[in-house]
Amino acid sequence: MKVRELVAIRLGVDERRVVADFECPACRAVFDGSHGWPRYRVDQKKAVPAVSFSRAGDWLVVGMTKRVIPARPDELLPSMGGSLRIGVDVEDSREPAFADEGLDSVMASAGEAQALRRYEPSERPRLRAMLWTRKEAAFKAVGLGLRLDPQDLDTGPFTSPRIRRWPAAAASEPRFSLADAGAEDLGLPLPFVVAVAVREENSSPAYPATS
Repeated sequence: MKVRELVAIRLGVDERRVVADFECPACRAVFDGSHGWPRYRVDQKKAVPAVSFSRAGDWLVVGMTKRVIPARPDELLPSMGGSLRIGVDVEDSREPAFADEGLDSVMASAGEAQALRRYEPSERPRLRAMLWTRKEAAFKAVGLGLRLDPQDLDTGPFTSPRIRRWPAAAASEPRFSLADAGAEDLGLPLPFVVAVAVREENSSPAYPATS
């Protein structure tokens, strides 16, 4: 099933009326539509749910908010009070990259790297995948991807995901809800890990700071 088809079902409209494009909050003036937040608009103007998706192997995971967001900033509805953004990421913890301790120096904060060392080597690949999905989901929810350094984002204990530190390079720190989603609950193979991040309404965007 296509993501566009899921959006059409969610809105109760014909799939042919749904148009996909992207929006990048960091380069609005020169944006070419090739990256950023995925947006699915109806008839080019109707508000749509916030959507995020991620692939790993043959699997596709789609996150979609229950509430709708404006298709354009100037369509913000007074009753909504702000925009709601979502980010999801799925990874297969069996991928060789997650068995490589060198990944810790690329994506883990100092606290996360220290926590990883407390676990047996056999447990670490899954935990690295968990950290990576949390960071990817959070960065997707602000529409910046890896423009921010994943080492500067601390996502809390393995048992209780939360944003403990947001990258200082960002202009502001948005409010987040961050959660790990169980692979079994989603019908995925057990080695897969999934994270979901929702940027709360009225939360400031987190564009990279400029000097």
